[in-house]
Amino acid sequence: MGDRVSLMDMNFKNMPVEQKRAALVIMDLMLKKLHAKNMMVTDFNIHNIYFQDGIYFFSKTAPISSIVADNKEMAILNNMIWMSMVALWAYSDHSSNSLLAPLYVSNHFANFSFWYPEEDRAYYKSILVDSYQAGKVVGTDIYLSDHVIKQSKGHSSTNASSLAYVKATEAGRALASMDEAAFGHNFFLLTVAASLVVIMLGVLFYFSNYLV
Repeated sequence: MGDRVSLMDMNFKNMPVEQKRAALVIMDLMLKKLHAKNMMVTDFNIHNIYFQDGIYFFSKTAPISSIVADNKEMAILNNMIWMSMVALWAYSDHSSNSLLAPLYVSNHFANFSFWYPEEDRAYYKSILVDSYQAGKVVGTDIYLSDHVIKQSKGHSSTNASSLAYVKATEAGRALASMDEAAFGHNFFLLTVAASLVVIMLGVLFYFSNYLV
């Protein structure tokens, strides 16, 4: 088993754009599964998102409760806002090892939008501008994976075969068929196994406890 490595330490920013997009789609599906289990990520620091043996996972999670969010919708929106900031960090050419403040990006989105892939800019605007400033989910595609699948279905077959679309559909089917697993008592890890060099995607879902 190889050592786990954070997004920062694995040089994630220098991956090809399409591979980064596919990896972000997989992280998005992990979030979607967490939310379905009434869980949320509590820290999107790029040093706390790891890759190990073909697996991306968040190391800081907690049950959705009044302690961390007013309600589930706000917890989900908070997670998607910060995941959008992770994406901005990944796509930009800045060498910073920290994420920008969502409020600043929301108020100056036009100055940052060009970093996102053109096909995803409307999605990120809906999260960082429309939903963020409204204080509630606006629109139908809160998850990047839903946006990618819907977008690909509306385009030609050549566009529909993009790596991100394949990852979203394959991972989505696998996640939908997974059995329930036991919850840990301290930290909860939701992982999705994904290979970026093969089309077929294997998904692993497990939970681990960590000592504080």
